[in-house]
Amino acid sequence: MKLKLLFFGILLISIQAVYAQDDQNPQPNSTIPQQEDVVKTEKETKEAQKKLEKEQRKQEKEQKKLEKKQKQIADAEKSVAHYEGKLADGKIELEKMQAKLDAGKIKGKLSPVEIQKFEGKIADQKYKILETNQDLQKAKNKLNKLQ
Repeated sequence: MKLKLLFFGILLISIQAVYAQDDQNPQPNSTIPQQEDVVKTEKETKEAQKKLEKEQRKQEKEQKKLEKKQKQIADAEKSVAHYEGKLADGKIELEKMQAKLDAGKIKGKLSPVEIQKFEGKIADQKYKILETNQDLQKAKNKLNKLQ
């Protein structure tokens, strides 16, 4: 009798275990679509973030390019102003030399050798003015290209 009771108890436990496993029938997976939606949303968020970062990098590049161009324009304007000042100084120096030569000739204090030296210096000054004028034109052309 004890053996029958023991056998019956084991049979009940095993049947209960089988039914307990059957009870956990796969229910409609409502969590799987939610998980898929979450994964899809995260993926879309990452893509949007990557696009945003790419756009920011593009804007930063454009900003740097703009700043670089503005700096080049400022440098070109500075160069033009420098050459204009240098040209004006050269012309003033030429006028002084010419006036000094003319005054020396009028007074008769200059010898023919000194007159030749003054004329040589005046010719050199005219050449410097010509070079400065060419540099000024180059600087203006560069500035016009940049603008």
